[in-house]
Amino acid sequence: MKPMLIVILIFISTVAMSLPMDDFVITIQTSNTDNGSSSATEFTIPTLGIGYDYNVDCNDDGILEATDLSGDYTCDYNNLGGAGLHTLRIQDNTGVLTGFPRIAFRDMGDRLKILTVQQWGRGKWESMAAAFQGATNLTITATDKPDLSSAVNLNNMFENAILARPKIGTWDVSTIVIMNAMFRGVSLPISDYDAILTGLIAQNLQEGVIFGGGNSIYCSADAINARANLFSIYNWTVTDGGECAPNAMADHFVIRVKTDNLGSSLDTQFTIP
Repeated sequence: MKPMLIVILIFISTVAMSLPMDDFVITIQTSNTDNGSSSATEFTIPTLGIGYDYNVDCNDDGILEATDLSGDYTCDYNNLGGAGLHTLRIQDNTGVLTGFPRIAFRDMGDRLKILTVQQWGRGKWESMAAAFQGATNLTITATDKPDLSSAVNLNNMFENAILARPKIGTWDVSTIVIMNAMFRGVSLPISDYDAILTGLIAQNLQEGVIFGGGNSIYCSADAINARANLFSIYNWTVTDGGECAPNAMADHFVIRVKTDNLGSSLDTQFTIP
């Protein structure tokens, strides 16, 4: 008897499936309620426009609190650990990573409750205009990059988000045409802003973009050259804090402190004696 070869075909549908690295992940502090739109045990995800189809895991425990969402959603933590610090996952529900096209705090709502972006995920962002405007407690800790291939607008994205420090020089912004006031009210560290300018000029950019660097100062020779090339090659208009004074960095007295070590001031402060 001849041996028989049995072939088993397994089909796995990719529709509405999501992997952990696909999710948009943030941390929030519900008790930051000043001028917020929700209570001290809630957080409202701010959306704008149409095209949403997403799920939410409010406390990163693998259990979805809501699915098939098409607009704002408020996580209620009364039965999910109560007020305090929580990690929140926003998951695409379309299967093609377009289910959460935009987050838009717009200097309103629960902007003070968002503390970090831990992961951008693989979702396709349609716009980042005013996304984190007014989010003064936000820092960007994500090591991945947002997919901006479907976006054109980053206007006011980090306006007054004074702690954010996003590494946008590593992002692909080749489709972006609007970056007005992106960092309005924000003074990025010199090294960060230098890296942004040198990172931008290394890309194939749109022409005639207005880029707002806030009050940030550039200093390195590469950054000075990059900024000049944004003007000469791409006809960009760049507003920022200007070039550093000659030898400015060498003139500084620089120390490093750890604020939560025991001392005479609070664990978020340092007193120069």
